[in-house]
Amino acid sequence: MPPKRKSYSADYKLQVVKYAAENGNQAAERKFGMSEKLVRDWRKTEVTLTLMKKTKKANRGLKARWPELEERVHRWVLEQRAAGRGLSTVQLRLHALVVAKEMNINDFAGGPSWCYRFMQHNRLSIRARTTLCQKLPADFQAKVDSFREFVEKQVTEYNVSLDNIINMDEVPLTFDIPIKSLDGSTQHGLQ
Repeated sequence: MPPKRKSYSADYKLQVVKYAAENGNQAAERKFGMSEKLVRDWRKTEVTLTLMKKTKKANRGLKARWPELEERVHRWVLEQRAAGRGLSTVQLRLHALVVAKEMNINDFAGGPSWCYRFMQHNRLSIRARTTLCQKLPADFQAKVDSFREFVEKQVTEYNVSLDNIINMDEVPLTFDIPIKSLDGSTQHGLQ
């Protein structure tokens, strides 16, 4: 089994780089107990290491190749959401292609991988539009009160301690949703 890889903070890497600059890469290898290649790699990325947060261990995540394009697309997504419009990744990609054409960016493909990286960079997600069960029934409050009375009655009748009561949240499911069967006929309810 190969040895487990270690990760080092940017601050530690900069200490190694400083020592290597003063004493040489091989001396840093001996003092810190790591390969000379690692020391050389860190010396090459010294500027990046100084810009990183001191406790950060890796410089993951690529910067946007077209930051202006992505900024315009991000603003458009926020405008669409503010207007209450749903978006798909296909719509987002098509709009990005239009913006790229307006900005004379010829090497922009706007593929699915770009789309998902863009969404990840900007902390966006696809929202599913739901239409069923959004309105509460007219007798909602009466049902809630009835349920509370039922629970209180059960607690006292069976002497249930409060430590044994938990809350379980479930997704509401309507049992009278029309379902199309394989033969094309419409049926009601779950089978």
